[in-house]
Amino acid sequence: LIIGEEYNRRLVGKNGLRMFNIMRKSDATVRAALQIVKLPIQGLENDIKPALADDAAEVERAEFIESQLFNNPNFDFDAIRREALTFLDFGHSVAEITFGLVDFNGKPMIGITDLSFRKQDSILKWETADGRPGITQLLPVSVDGKNQADIIREHKLLFVNDQEGENFEGVSLLRYAYKDWDMKDKLGMVYAIGLEKMAIPTPLL
Repeated sequence: LIIGEEYNRRLVGKNGLRMFNIMRKSDATVRAALQIVKLPIQGLENDIKPALADDAAEVERAEFIESQLFNNPNFDFDAIRREALTFLDFGHSVAEITFGLVDFNGKPMIGITDLSFRKQDSILKWETADGRPGITQLLPVSVDGKNQADIIREHKLLFVNDQEGENFEGVSLLRYAYKDWDMKDKLGMVYAIGLEKMAIPTPLL
């Protein structure tokens, strides 16, 4: 795992997640820029094409994958896609995928029984508690006396923006605008203070 690539300490780890969250929720221009990137992806048609249209086995595989992703009663694919796109906001996003036995056209197959988004600030480290490839997640509430859970690599669905090497945190799309946003935010505060002072009438003694 590669860490320590960010030189601005305000944008490292949980501090960075908090700052990017402030940027995307407090500035209409930032929000609009993110929507410009996300909306075309969210508006795509959900479809799986078989590799060979005249091959019955390939067509069946495509239909099975489509049923598991887009018509699965256990989760809403459009909601998962919207949440997955927060990798642009924060640099990365994670979902946990669970496999199990499902029925498809009367045949037992290994399919998706659950696909759930995991919030960025719940990720404690980029490996399991025993050091295996995966993720250690902080739980919002304790389960059986434990406040952490492991997501092994095989069950991890990871989206990363501008990943370099094994830096799974990636780089937020907002990172490149942070300097200008920070300056604008401070100037806006100074301007607001100036207006407030100008609104006070000249005191008469």
